[in-house]
Amino acid sequence: MWDIGNGLGLLSFAGLFYLFIEVGQGARQRVHQLISYGVAGCALLHVLWLWIPDATLWHYMLWDAPYYMLAGWLSLLALAGTILIALPGARRFWYAGFVSFRRWHYWLSLSVVVTAWWHMTGSGFYISATEAALYALLFAALWQRQRLSKAS
Repeated sequence: MWDIGNGLGLLSFAGLFYLFIEVGQGARQRVHQLISYGVAGCALLHVLWLWIPDATLWHYMLWDAPYYMLAGWLSLLALAGTILIALPGARRFWYAGFVSFRRWHYWLSLSVVVTAWWHMTGSGFYISATEAALYALLFAALWQRQRLSKAS
C-alpha cells in the first residue's frame, strides 16, 4: 500500500517538475494544461490512497503534524489554487494581462515545487538528504538553463 501511495506522490512530483521546466506557451499550452490535471489527480490520489485506509494518518490533518506533512498539505492547496486561477475564465477575472498572470503563476508554481520537495524529502522514505541536495542542484541548473534560453 505504502509503495503505491508514495509512487503516486513521486509521479505527481515528476509531472510537476516537468511542468515547471517546460512552460506551456503557444501550441504546448493545452499539453501543459492536461499534464497539470494529471499532476493534481496523482497528488489527490496520493493523499487518498494513504489517508483513507490508515486511520493513524488522520493525525496529519492537525496543526501539530510534522512540518513536512504540513508542507504536503500546503503544496496540495497551492497546486489546486494554481490550477484554478489559471483557468481561462478565472484568468480574465483575476489578472489585468498576461504578464501579471505569468508572474503569479510562476511564483505559485514555485511555491508548489518547494513545498512538495520539503514534503518529499522531509518524510525520508525514498530519498536521502544527500540525494535531495543533488536533485535540488539539478533542478536549479535546469531552471537556470530554461531562464537563460528564454532571455536569448
